[in-house]
Amino acid sequence: MDQSQHPEVKTYLRRLGWALSSLPEKDRDDIVEETRFHVLARIDQGQSPADALSSFGSAEDYAAGFIDEMEVANALATQRPAAMLGAVSRRLNKSLAAFLAFVIVVTLGGLALGCIVGAVMKPFDPGHVGLWASSRGSFFFGSTEHPENYYELLGLWIYPLAFVSPVIAWLLSRIVLRWALKAAVRV
Repeated sequence: MDQSQHPEVKTYLRRLGWALSSLPEKDRDDIVEETRFHVLARIDQGQSPADALSSFGSAEDYAAGFIDEMEVANALATQRPAAMLGAVSRRLNKSLAAFLAFVIVVTLGGLALGCIVGAVMKPFDPGHVGLWASSRGSFFFGSTEHPENYYELLGLWIYPLAFVSPVIAWLLSRIVLRWALKAAVRV
């Protein structure tokens, strides 16, 4: 049966195509054609066009599932940290794994940035910048006005740490982001 005989189907498929506009044309056309096939098969089995379409939900919601799936697949395929972080950040409100991954990646980035800033500041004020320990067992990284109250732990090791920490943060972030995206695919 030709879809032109069912205005509801034609309208739905047009809206679906619009909702999928962010996808490559071939993928968009394949999804619309596959959806048309399934809807018309249901109509041929005796369902009304409205009933056949209702099982798919709104065209925008149905399209969002495909866009989501393709974004995750592309991010995992490229392995680019920015693409993976973007895909994870768009799922923060939908996935605990995405939320945890985002928090871990931001924390790792902050620690690496702190190491770099500390290494840059160290030559200008070596007696006040570093990784400090107090007699009560607390630690902090940064600058202090009263270095006599603390014990500096890193000394010149702050420079290798500033070099290594971004690399370690980048590697761990990639692992965490991959994990979160694979968890999103399983959901």
